[in-house]
Amino acid sequence: MEDDQQYIDIAIEELLNPELGTTKQYLEVCELEYEDGQPKVSRVNRNLLEHWVDVYFRVKVARYYIVVHLKTDPEIEVYAVWAESGHMVYLSAVSEKLTFDELASFTRLTPSGGWSIGARKQFKNSERDFSRINYEPIKNQAYGLDEKLNLLLDELETDIEGVVELTKNAYAYISVCKYQYISANAGISLDIQTINRLNKLNLGIDIDTYIVGNSIKE
Repeated sequence: MEDDQQYIDIAIEELLNPELGTTKQYLEVCELEYEDGQPKVSRVNRNLLEHWVDVYFRVKVARYYIVVHLKTDPEIEVYAVWAESGHMVYLSAVSEKLTFDELASFTRLTPSGGWSIGARKQFKNSERDFSRINYEPIKNQAYGLDEKLNLLLDELETDIEGVVELTKNAYAYISVCKYQYISANAGISLDIQTINRLNKLNLGIDIDTYIVGNSIKE
């Protein structure tokens, strides 16, 4: 984070003292989450084209982000500000016969959560009638869908045979929860390379979109 502080400082300055009209529009309807008196940074993305950096800021009681887009050459300056959807992307597998441990045994991957059939439901006096196992290597939601999906596939491809075996013994799929800002682009596109990677892993994809936030004022 210290290496990114120069970008964070300039991005925060734009949020505290907006110069761009779009920044002012978003701040009129989006309440940022604060930490130690400053807008809370969720992610600094330097994996862009050369001379560009994105700084993600968490919106209070929401799962989308305000992104400050910086140009870094010849000097660091704010270029644009927009709202970016938040994304949960993970592999999920369920079974009405196998336990959590049995599901986990098919791959070398480390589970991030789940339960066994018969486990008590949280806050309810009833038992689970199926087992579930999840693999979510990146829990930070401040990623675009394409980027986060491809990073998950990178992890799954470290054990292709195990993932395929899991799909043969349980209902396994990629689950996406998209928390889309109400005025953002709702489009979803999967390129042929991503589709081929999913096919090699014998996985389908399920996408749920949740519309959140208040529209900007024109």
